[in-house]
Amino acid sequence: LFELTACVTINVYFPEAKAREAAEKNVKEIMGLDKMESEADKQSSVIPEMQTILVSVVDFVIPAAHAGSPGEDKIKAVLQKRFAQLKPFFDSGVVGFTKDGMVGIRDLKAVAPKERGKLKKLVNADNSDRKALYKESARALGNPQWEAKQQAIYAQEWIKQAKQKGYYYQDKSGKWVK
Repeated sequence: LFELTACVTINVYFPEAKAREAAEKNVKEIMGLDKMESEADKQSSVIPEMQTILVSVVDFVIPAAHAGSPGEDKIKAVLQKRFAQLKPFFDSGVVGFTKDGMVGIRDLKAVAPKERGKLKKLVNADNSDRKALYKESARALGNPQWEAKQQAIYAQEWIKQAKQKGYYYQDKSGKWVK
């Protein structure tokens, strides 16, 4: 009798470029920055029709690296609506982005006592949906075990956008900075 044994090693690589691209796109959509950029592009473009045609051709030839999933789209829609509610708190510095990709209350005393409960509920709901987004985004990339990596990438993107918008965020040590 002849016995054959084999050892197969399968390496599954985290698609970091796709993950970063997805996080940037999603964060900008949630914060409404994609619309602002789109309007600026329209105003600055000499020939907007040509730009639209070029983008369409590129999208056809090079499909999106991470098109998302229906679950991801649902979560993003909820986060977009809630961001509109949280935006005044970001603008005033009451809340900010934490180093782990969540929203944190930075200065609860700056909120009227009757509004504090509402703010806490908004932040808790937002953080719950953020966790769901990171999980669903990892699944859409092909591996649910990448959730922590996805969360870290999203955290970097939230902070990048916070810096550009002048919002508070936590640095690596957890200190709030603007």
